[in-house]
Amino acid sequence: MDQANFVRAVTHAAPGTICFMAPNALDALSIIRDNTIIPDYIFVDLMMPGLNAIEFLRLIKQISVLKDIPVVVHANQPVPDRLVDLKQAGAFAIHFRPYDHRGILNFLSLYFHNDKTRVLMN
Repeated sequence: MDQANFVRAVTHAAPGTICFMAPNALDALSIIRDNTIIPDYIFVDLMMPGLNAIEFLRLIKQISVLKDIPVVVHANQPVPDRLVDLKQAGAFAIHFRPYDHRGILNFLSLYFHNDKTRVLMN
């Protein structure tokens, strides 16, 4: 449900955006590798199935074409004990949920500066 809300908000905030979703971090990596997609931003959940955001960040930062892509981490609630680990692993930003459509739009306005942004979300 969060993914669907997020995609609706992305479509509203930047109608020309191409957005790929994956059910987990390993599938997201496969989408990137198999389709040679280089996203402008990657949005991930802190507690994804299979790999958590910290593990995902460590993997993605080892791939030369992906290491400089901003990765934004979503969490259900503030996670003070994980913030240092997330930043050290390479998180660009950390945002907290739950949020409504307007909140997502406000959040996305920080990142979308044109309508040709490619986003990968898992």
